[in-house]
Amino acid sequence: MKTLDWVLLLTAIANMTTAIVNMLSTAAKSKKKKKGTKRRGPRKR
Repeated sequence: MKTLDWVLLLTAIANMTTAIVNMLSTAAKSKKKKKGTKRRGPRKR
């Protein structure tokens, strides 16, 4: 079952990369706003 392991590993890496990219994009967007690192609940607009 090496193929399944590879698929799981690739999906995990993809999720990690997407999460990192999202974090970086949000940080770049909210640089001028207050430095609230930990946000709870859905986004408010």
